[in-house]
Amino acid sequence: MKKAARIFAVPIFLSMIWSAAAEAQRQPPRINFSGCVRPGVENGCLIVHSGQVLFDVTGAQPRPGLNRWIAGYGTRDNGMTTCQQGVRLRAIRWNYVRRPCPRIPRPGER
Repeated sequence: MKKAARIFAVPIFLSMIWSAAAEAQRQPPRINFSGCVRPGVENGCLIVHSGQVLFDVTGAQPRPGLNRWIAGYGTRDNGMTTCQQGVRLRAIRWNYVRRPCPRIPRPGER
């Protein structure tokens, strides 16, 4: 009886170890961004326009300065946010880039 239990237990145990190792190797894809840091619609939110995509970089530590060009990367965070705009990123790494940000037009200006 013990031998039969061992025959079934060993493959099950090995498959559990293998699936745990495979899960540990899966990491969310890294998202690169580059653009000017602008205030978001909601108070305290930081948004970066990178090409045609908006990124919510509010969770960046340390927080980048407004109206400064930054480049960096992070991973997509599908959790809830109060910023309500852009792709929310977490695990953000960034650095300043020597590039001027374009002037923000005032309402009524073109």
